[in-house]
Amino acid sequence: MPDTVPRPPPLELSADGWKRFEFDWKNYLVAAELTKKPSAVKVAILLSVCGPEAQDRFKSFTWNEDNDACDIDKVMKKFEECTPVENTTVERFKFNSRQQKPGEPIKED
Repeated sequence: MPDTVPRPPPLELSADGWKRFEFDWKNYLVAAELTKKPSAVKVAILLSVCGPEAQDRFKSFTWNEDNDACDIDKVMKKFEECTPVENTTVERFKFNSRQQKPGEPIKED
């Protein structure tokens, strides 16, 4: 069954990227019937699907205990802590400061 379930896309280390990846990851665990696997196996699978940028970030994590790096809950918490939080005020400023260029359609892909 796990081979037929598509893997989640790589983790983008942004506020929206983390939310999307976490949702996809939790669904992947259930769909691939991995929820009962040991925590260390889940961490290994997570690292194999998260992409090189997230793997590099994982290597930079510091742990309170040696085996924390094999605890899926602690690993997920670390990724959540290291992803940036969207600043609503800044995003509103960018949106409201935007000016349409001459000849630019309203909907630009």
